[in-house]
Amino acid sequence: MSAQEDIASQGAHPPRRKLGKGLGALLGEARREEPLARPRRESAEGGAIAFFDRDAAERVASLRQHALPIDAWKRFTQPKSLLLSGALEDLGYKMNYTDLQAALGRVQLRRQGEFAATRSEVARVYFEALKDLKPVRFQRDCTGERHARHLFVIRARQGWPGMARDELVAALRAKNLGASVHYAPLHRMPLYAPAAPHPPLPVTEEVAASILTLPIGAAMSREDALEVVRELRTLIA
Repeated sequence: MSAQEDIASQGAHPPRRKLGKGLGALLGEARREEPLARPRRESAEGGAIAFFDRDAAERVASLRQHALPIDAWKRFTQPKSLLLSGALEDLGYKMNYTDLQAALGRVQLRRQGEFAATRSEVARVYFEALKDLKPVRFQRDCTGERHARHLFVIRARQGWPGMARDELVAALRAKNLGASVHYAPLHRMPLYAPAAPHPPLPVTEEVAASILTLPIGAAMSREDALEVVRELRTLIA
């Protein structure tokens, strides 16, 4: 399966790669689009897959609705097709994409160029305005063509001057600036505490403690980004 990982990477240009077996083996050449909490394209919740292969599309369309051989619309518009509802041959899933979500997604899809340009401008503002700060490190190619800019993550390898990272996030949030942290390491979560002792992961833990996500989105303006920069520089000065 050659796939785009999720909607977070919309607009990026990663090299094609082959994934494993299982569901991926059924999909063929596909593009998975999965809107997230702050996605690059809003469609409320859920996901869509665009196919080049009609047979694969029909196969996954079936699997997403309990592996029924027909979808709900056909059962509604073609009463005779109800006779096929008991003809299950596979174990499927309940992963249907609603008409409302699809309607939102179709409109937003036409605005992808606009959204991508806005995110690119916000990223350039951050990079140019913060690159002189010695503690700050950026993601590779964060302003380049191939970066999706779903998130804009910066890092202070030696720690953030003036205050701890979590305090810095809280201070920015107190000023109504949507700073956050992506993501927490799994091996430190209580859910996995009963598991067998994990090996030392010093790099993971150091990175997790030093990263900071700055707000970025298609609704932001250049002035919004500059406000974030001003507040951040004030806090770590």
